[in-house]
Parts: sequence; C-alpha cells; structure tokens
Amino acid sequence: MCDFLSSLQTQFQGLSTANQIGTLAKAGGGLMGGMSQFEAGQAGKAAYGYNAQIAKEEAQDKAGTTEQSYDKLMGRQASLYAKAGVSLTSGSPLLVMTATAAQKGKEESEIKRSGQEQANLDRYYGKQTAFAGTMGGVGAFLKGLAGAATNMYGGGLTSDFS
Repeated sequence: MCDFLSSLQTQFQGLSTANQIGTLAKAGGGLMGGMSQFEAGQAGKAAYGYNAQIAKEEAQDKAGTTEQSYDKLMGRQASLYAKAGVSLTSGSPLLVMTATAAQKGKEESEIKRSGQEQANLDRYYGKQTAFAGTMGGVGAFLKGLAGAATNMYGGGLTSDFS
C-alpha cells in the first residue's frame, strides 16, 4: 500500500500546477457531491419519519372523533328508547345499541390500523430514500475520484498500481 501511495504522490508531483489543481478539484467535487447526496437522503428519511408520526397522530385524532360521535349516537338512542318507555336491558333496543357499539369498535380499529399502515409505509420510504442517498453519494464520490485519476494519468491508468 505504501508503494502505491508513494507512486501516487510522485505521479501527482509530476503534474503541472494546473493539472494538480484540476485533479484536486475533481476529487473535491466528487467528495462534496457525494456528501450532498448522502445528506439529502438523510433529510428525506427524516421527512418521511415526520410524516409517519403525523399519520399516527391524525389516525388517533380521527379515532377519538369517531368514538365521540358514536357515544353521542348511543346516548341519543338510549334516551329516545327511555323516553318512549322501552326497557333498555333486553330485546331490540339492547340489540340495536350493542350493534352500534360493535360498529364503533370496528371503525375505531380500522382507522387506527390504517394510520399504522401509513406510518409503516412512510418509514419504509424513508429508509429507501436514505439508502438511495447513500448509494448516490458513494457513486458521486467515486466518479470524482475517477475524474481525478483520469486527469492525473492523462486518460489512462498506468501499471504503477501493481
């Protein structure tokens, strides 16, 4: 490895100042481009994470609203049956109120499940975005290094690497 670095240093020193500057600029540009893409991927992941949290909170709020509206409905049902002199402890009124309570539970569960699925999907997309940013960053960095090597070796690699 030391022979490689020594050879690289010798080759670099043999370049004109303009070629040295061009080589460093290409390598630095590749590094900066790579870092930029990596950071963009991380920012995308954070944004998707935020969206996941919002999806869960919105589902909780919607489930709470649904619960309140069903509670009002069941209260109204009970008061109308009681007002009509119908017993709430057996028969059709009890069955209607039980069915309403079951529907309430089903809707709340569906809302929460949907919110959780959206949150999971957002987290997945965040991971994919971060991975794409990392791979794009590595690619940009390697492209910059390749450009620097091309600049250093005049378009072709020599056998000094062996």
